[in-house]
Amino acid sequence: MRALGFVLLLLLWVVMVYAGYVLFGWWMVAFAMLGALWTYFKFKARQEAARKAAQADGGS
Repeated sequence: MRALGFVLLLLLWVVMVYAGYVLFGWWMVAFAMLGALWTYFKFKARQEAARKAAQADGGS
């Protein structure tokens, strides 16, 4: 019975994800891509700031 509940919950999750994709279409992909790019560029900017700070301190 426990396995049946898990399977039903998994099925419900898959249906909801599919319904969200159908309803919102490429917006989901676009926002996910924007989030990934935002994180990437924030990381690169932090890396560059740390490099400049190391140079200003006389580091290599």
